Amino acid sequence: MKRKISAKKLLLSPFTFLLFLVLPLAVVALRRAGQTEHTLDILLVNNGLLLCYLCARFILLLRRRPAPLRYDADLPPRRRFVEVPVPFPLLRERLEREGYRFDAAGRYAEKREIGFDGSLLAHAALILLLCFGMYDNLRQLDGTVLLGVGEPIKLYEKKAYGVLTEGLLASVRETGMQLQIRKQQLPSIEWPAGATDALLFSSENKELQQGVIAPGRPMRQDGFVINMNRLVYDAWVVVTTSKNLIVYSNFVKLLPVKGGAKAYSHYGEFADPSLDVSGKVWLDPSRKAIRVETTRAGKKIVDTELLLWGGNRKEQGGYVAKFEGLGQWSELHVTRHRHKWALAAGGAIALVGFLLRLLFRPKRVWIEKVENGTLLMKSGGQPLAPSP
Repeated sequence: MKRKISAKKLLLSPFTFLLFLVLPLAVVALRRAGQTEHTLDILLVNNGLLLCYLCARFILLLRRRPAPLRYDADLPPRRRFVEVPVPFPLLRERLEREGYRFDAAGRYAEKREIGFDGSLLAHAALILLLCFGMYDNLRQLDGTVLLGVGEPIKLYEKKAYGVLTEGLLASVRETGMQLQIRKQQLPSIEWPAGATDALLFSSENKELQQGVIAPGRPMRQDGFVINMNRLVYDAWVVVTTSKNLIVYSNFVKLLPVKGGAKAYSHYGEFADPSLDVSGKVWLDPSRKAIRVETTRAGKKIVDTELLLWGGNRKEQGGYVAKFEGLGQWSELHVTRHRHKWALAAGGAIALVGFLLRLLFRPKRVWIEKVENGTLLMKSGGQPLAPSP
């Protein structure tokens, strides 16, 4: 005989949760394939549906909490009864003394346990997590700017950002700020990754605050956070033949690295397939010195150190390497403040709820009258023998 599955049973089934893994897995597959467009929107829709689902479950469980019977009386798929040599009325009386409450038919009973409240607590915490998470995603503003010492940049204009992510309910115009870098500090004992002396203005050129921004030490203003990712450099490298025929001429982006040549803290590579030219550049910011290695057609043609001032040109084996300029930039990350405290609290509360549900399982019994006693079954198919 086929078991009928009602809407309530489907709603309360733990397997229904698995449906909400489909879209996240699809997003992972899309990103692995290099397709990132609309993936955040897909996750937002999935989280919205999950929120509706959890709210429906929570309301249903909340309505069942004061009821004498909180669970369904349907028998589990795997039925394992044990025959107890106790008359049906006497067994029911003993179970009632132990705290079990029977339904109107007198064949199903359950006992109150804190695990049900743990389930409610976990649902409430997950709803809290999703509400704050979705709000933060809708209001998300996440952008990266490269800025050097000089004129202020308008953070409320999109063109200021190299990379920018805006939520559906967010806009960079909300920042209403300008950012100016007054000084950049090279890596030192005090600032291992370097630092940036910055000044914040309003859109009306009113000074808001000034201070030092460094990795792990952000500047906060009106709900926005400005952090420094790293110091980056652009070295203008020129390689020519001794007859002044250009082999390579362009800026090379140099990023902080761990390891590499001991005397240098930044590194970058360049290539020009049309001329079969490639190379590597190391930088020592404190001396404004670069080491250049250049290969042409599989043969190394340049391997030398150049100084920006006083030694920016050297000739080797019919080729000339030049260090024509150096740009220094602070890579800054501008974000809207996120409610991390709510996410942490929700996660902790959900964990407590899940543990309560796992440690205190539902206590349910089914009894059936037979000729020589009573058939008894406990939830989960484990036999139960009541105390005499």
